[in-house]
Amino acid sequence: MENPNTETLYLHEGFDDDEEDGEILMDEDHPMWRSERITLNSVGIDVGSSTSHLIFSRLTLRRQGIALSSRFVVIKREILHESPILLTPYIDKTTIDTDQFNEFIHESYRTAGLTPNDIDTGAIIVTGGG
Repeated sequence: MENPNTETLYLHEGFDDDEEDGEILMDEDHPMWRSERITLNSVGIDVGSSTSHLIFSRLTLRRQGIALSSRFVVIKREILHESPILLTPYIDKTTIDTDQFNEFIHESYRTAGLTPNDIDTGAIIVTGGG
């Protein structure tokens, strides 16, 4: 026996419903926004054999719509501050001057108007020849 009142249910699996002309709508006052989106301050530190620098960003992540996934994807990235490029300081041919590099990191935070307590996440990339 067929049920004439059968309705088809669709699960949301994309992000198109929040976009208008390619711009993502974000009503931060809406309660659903707070549970589906996260805003994090991030720092990236690049330590290279020749040069080093820092970048501070604000990332907005959105929960993937597939079956209440716990996975979030970055939907917006805003650069808050980029440090100047530093010639990586060395004590000798193979040892980085950590005191000078530490001062560079602290100065980058001061210039950005941030403290380590303002940072939610980050990454350090260390590269070098050899």
